[in-house]
Amino acid sequence: MSRFAGAVAASMLLVLAAPGTAHAVDPNPIDTTSRAAVRQAYVDRWLPAVTTPIAPAGGSTSSCTPYTTPAAQQVATASAINFARGLAGEGAVRLVGTYNDQAAKAALIMAANKALSHEPPSTWQCWTSAGRDAAGRSNLQLSSGTASAARVAETYLDDPGSGNTAAGHRRWLLRPEATTMGSGNALGDWLANDLYVFTFADDDASAPARRYYAWPSAGWFPSPLEPAGRWSLSSSTGANFANATVRVTRTDGTSVPSTKRAVQNGYGDNTLVWDLATPPEPVVGTGEAAYDVTVSGITGGPSSSYTYRVRLFDPTVDVETSAPVRTTTGVLLSRTTARRNSTRIRVTMLVKAADGTQPTGTVALWSNGRRVGSYPVSAGDAGTRVVTLGPFRRAGVRKVYAVYRGSASYLGSRSQTKAFTVR
Repeated sequence: MSRFAGAVAASMLLVLAAPGTAHAVDPNPIDTTSRAAVRQAYVDRWLPAVTTPIAPAGGSTSSCTPYTTPAAQQVATASAINFARGLAGEGAVRLVGTYNDQAAKAALIMAANKALSHEPPSTWQCWTSAGRDAAGRSNLQLSSGTASAARVAETYLDDPGSGNTAAGHRRWLLRPEATTMGSGNALGDWLANDLYVFTFADDDASAPARRYYAWPSAGWFPSPLEPAGRWSLSSSTGANFANATVRVTRTDGTSVPSTKRAVQNGYGDNTLVWDLATPPEPVVGTGEAAYDVTVSGITGGPSSSYTYRVRLFDPTVDVETSAPVRTTTGVLLSRTTARRNSTRIRVTMLVKAADGTQPTGTVALWSNGRRVGSYPVSAGDAGTRVVTLGPFRRAGVRKVYAVYRGSASYLGSRSQTKAFTVR
């Protein structure tokens, strides 16, 4: 788990393995061969979740009363999950009240104890048998700072850190045959989320299994959702990736070094995970960054190799008009500065609308090519924010940059600075 100061969200995750089941053909995926289709789905389904904070109410870790998540926040959570599933070619899932209630009881245990466990002991505060059972059927997350509905889903999709090299949370979220899930939240010092994913009784197993599906998915893919270089390829056919190799190249033929992670079956579908040595920088404007991926040496699947192209792009800009997706009332400026501070860097960010109005959206911070956190900007938040990054092991120059993703009528922007860290 990584920790970041200020309003930058830090999360820790826990995922449980379980046997896979039959898979279904999704009825309504997003057409990722169309940039316009992906952009429109991003605007309609993902951006509203970015500006919807998760704020469960009516509960208490002191009295061990489960929290209730307002309906609008549950709708936004489902929208974010289904946008990701649509990119991967999967059908939509519904958040079901019964599962939501069970997830809320598990989230209460995690929030009360500031820890995650799929088998919380009965000695833990706010323990209940229902909460324990739900914890064993769920993805679990603790987040510091403010978390939006989109950020909760994005953390599961990113699966960051050395403990998540199997990308198990992502695999459960994208499981093709799933039709239902549950989501529950609780507030303590940290926000706890329980995503109830083991709803096998509701599976749609009426159609043949999917051959291969990837994250980032093949075709046009929103740059803001690129998982900091942790890419994966899954198969619904029981394909074996144990001896598989992966090659990633830019479309100019430049090879992108990557590290293959140990194959770990049992988290949803069989999956190969690899980390790019240098994650792609965010794409801003009308351009794209395209990558060709070839996975070879697959056994037991429909083919021994699979090749696809990922085309990262800025979904906040309409490429036909070079204008923001929604009417612009002011260009957002994001400024960063940094200074020496032992092995830490203090980054000062100023988000400001040129016309003086209050901006909304999300700012993501990157350091040397890796995303290190993000936080939402709400009306009334305009002004200076200070975030501390580090400590870093080695001294030297680090490139720090902030990417503002606008919402409503605000245009995205990016700025960067160089910072020195010293021992």
